[in-house]
Amino acid sequence: MEELKIYPDPILRIKAIEMEFDINRVKNLVSLMGEVLRKHNGVGLALPQIGILEQMVLIEWESNKLVLINPKIKEKKGETIEEEGCLSLPGVEVKVLRSYFIEIESLNEEGKLQTLKAENILARIIQHEIDHLNGKLIIDALPFEDKLKFSLLWQRGEYEEKHPSTLL
Repeated sequence: MEELKIYPDPILRIKAIEMEFDINRVKNLVSLMGEVLRKHNGVGLALPQIGILEQMVLIEWESNKLVLINPKIKEKKGETIEEEGCLSLPGVEVKVLRSYFIEIESLNEEGKLQTLKAENILARIIQHEIDHLNGKLIIDALPFEDKLKFSLLWQRGEYEEKHPSTLL
């Protein structure tokens, strides 16, 4: 099984390329991503988080299971600020400004073009995962002084002391 990439792994900062659809490969990746997601109690995972620089996201939240291949946000409405965590930044929570409503276009796990509308938490999860495809992390939302503070605390391992994981 591929292992979850943890900050400051440089792969998390690289923009993923568009995925060429291959149904067998997609099925294998969805299975692998699902294992990683459940192992770490997450709700969303982007392929770069397991070291594969292609544009695919898996979201398992409440009754939703979404596979988004080469997702593009077509419309955004409203703004909301909420705290977010990230599997690649264990123990870190950051207030992030996101759109309240989004409409996206992507391929689904069968390779069919789909248009989805999402709001509130689901919209936030999708935007978070699309950020991963663009090499962006929740810590990028921090003001400059808070980024410095974060870097210092992260280097000291203080996030791990508060929220221990076996990943670092």
